[in-house]
Amino acid sequence: MGNQMFQYTWARLLAEQTGYELVIPPIEGFPETYTPVVGQRFESIPLVIEGQLWYPLQLAVREILASSGRFVRIIRSCFEDYPSISPYAETIQNWFRANNLQQDLGALEFRSFNRAWSRSDVQEIRPDDLVINARLGDYLHPANSDRLLLHSYFAIILRQCQYDRLFITSDSIESPLLRDFAKWGARFLFAKNRWETFWFIGQFAKIAISQSTFSWWSAYLSSASTIYFPIAKRGVWTRQRMEKRIHDLRVNEVRYKYVDQSRGCIYDCYDDAFPFG
Repeated sequence: MGNQMFQYTWARLLAEQTGYELVIPPIEGFPETYTPVVGQRFESIPLVIEGQLWYPLQLAVREILASSGRFVRIIRSCFEDYPSISPYAETIQNWFRANNLQQDLGALEFRSFNRAWSRSDVQEIRPDDLVINARLGDYLHPANSDRLLLHSYFAIILRQCQYDRLFITSDSIESPLLRDFAKWGARFLFAKNRWETFWFIGQFAKIAISQSTFSWWSAYLSSASTIYFPIAKRGVWTRQRMEKRIHDLRVNEVRYKYVDQSRGCIYDCYDDAFPFG
């Protein structure tokens, strides 16, 4: 879903800025994505140009406006480039308002782990509670293992930040890989679906995300005052790739803290040690 949200964002911004019709499936759970974006259509497609992995939104806008409907540019991209879409932050947040996601905290299932799983009662989320979204799922496959962030990474945050209680969410909540969090007294959310997880993460003032677009959106759309963002050793969110603007989802807001896995340190948003391009 996180990837779909980036694709939708990029395509709708492109359509609205160029005056062309948007043809894209809506995203379940977000009513505004069902709103039609009407406009002109390309008259013909005599020329097809393949784009690159990273492609800036404003360059695509200029090329389409200059084409006068004479060609379509095919762009192969993951669209994980926040600088391109950051000027439209308020608009994007309105697109992804999900009023139907309200959940009853008392209806959610929480467990603790101490040799065996046991039920854990949670009546409220406190201002100093911390939630970690640990993305596992297909990252456990060898082809995607470079994106995997486990306890050793999140321990950097746990040792350096102040928090009251720790909560863990995951798409593989029963995985033995998560049991290291038990020593921190973690409570684990056994969510029935992704919407419970998405809503739950958004209730926290302190959020730590994985190298995952689902993680990214759940934190970005929240009202959290502190968001811990990984600068990973491997995978798509490395320092090298971000500095080259291949994958750069850093958000230039003071609530973001950047956790450098290689160096074991945490940077503020405006820290000169890791400046924005």
